[in-house]
Amino acid sequence: MVRFERPLDRALALSCIRLRDGLGHPVPGMVSVSSDGSEWSFAPAAITASASRADWRLHIATRLEDLAGNSVRRVFDRDLRLREDDGIDAAEVVRALPA
Repeated sequence: MVRFERPLDRALALSCIRLRDGLGHPVPGMVSVSSDGSEWSFAPAAITASASRADWRLHIATRLEDLAGNSVRRVFDRDLRLREDDGIDAAEVVRALPA
C-alpha cells in the first residue's frame, strides 16, 4: 500500500502507477485506489517461485496529478528560486519498495 500526503486524481492514480519485476515486466495482480485518492494498493496474484519481491519497483508516470493539478513532473510545493525544485524531464520515476 502507498499512502499519499495529498489526495491524487483517482483515475490517473489507477493508470499511472504500475508495479514491475526486476526485468521490467508487470507484476500480475489487482490495483485499487481509495475513494478519496489518498491510498494506492496492490494485491499480487499467485507469484511463481522465481519471482522476487525484493526486485519489484513502482513505476510512476510523471503525468500523475493531485486534485489541484500539481504533477510528479515537478515538486508540488516548489520554490521557483531553487534549482533543486525544477521539474524533471522524464516520462516516469521508479522507486524501490521499502524493505
